[in-house]
Amino acid sequence: MSAASHRVLSGLFQKNLNFTPTAADITRFERDLAVVSPSLMRDALIELSQGKSQRPAGAGQWRDAIYAIYNRKVAEHAQLFPVFHCFETAFRSRVAVTLEDHYQIPQWWAPAAKALSSGATANAVTRIGVVDPLQGERRRAIHLMVSEMTQWKLDVMSFADGYELLERSTLNQVKRLLSSHWPLFRNFFVNPAGQPLMQSVVEEKFDRVHAARNSVYHHLSFAGMTDVYLTAEELLDYIGFKLAPVHRAIEGASCTEPPYF
Repeated sequence: MSAASHRVLSGLFQKNLNFTPTAADITRFERDLAVVSPSLMRDALIELSQGKSQRPAGAGQWRDAIYAIYNRKVAEHAQLFPVFHCFETAFRSRVAVTLEDHYQIPQWWAPAAKALSSGATANAVTRIGVVDPLQGERRRAIHLMVSEMTQWKLDVMSFADGYELLERSTLNQVKRLLSSHWPLFRNFFVNPAGQPLMQSVVEEKFDRVHAARNSVYHHLSFAGMTDVYLTAEELLDYIGFKLAPVHRAIEGASCTEPPYF
């Protein structure tokens, strides 16, 4: 048994389980741990040992019982992929459209890219499109995004507009643009009673969805799937995207089956 497998298995058996695995169980678990998510596997083991799911009838059947839980957790993650897809694409597009409307040029990051290529700081950018003077917080957010993407070896000036640029951005960069340009977005975030949401509230909700998205994309367990869905649905509704019917349409779409089905 490898040192890594021995360490992880010892931790799982000693801390999370209340049964003694057979030698065959240990051999199978060792092979499994080389190819599965240890986070999801650990939570599956804990759920089974605590009696939250049906326990196997006898020795040697633990692996099947554990994988039934593990696979259910993977399926639960898969249910959230359409949510995160909708959330990311909608916010990227909303920011792209809003900033182009505000600056009235498709490549609103061009002055920052020009300043960066000449070795100038963000302070060198005082005007974007029709906007002069340019607020410092917005200038820094755009300059930082261009700098980060340039470090990733992306030619930011090869993108024709904000749609193309933000397709290659991170959600952190999208949030930074939204936050720094908050006066342009605040009118979207008004609840049904006509009360505007505070910027900090929107940012906290955005971060909640973002954190869950990162957990799912890295195959980590997290609590509160329902809360994440409802939070994403709420934020998307504010910017004009109805998640529920789109999610249902995605789930019900007819796709070519994988070759192993």
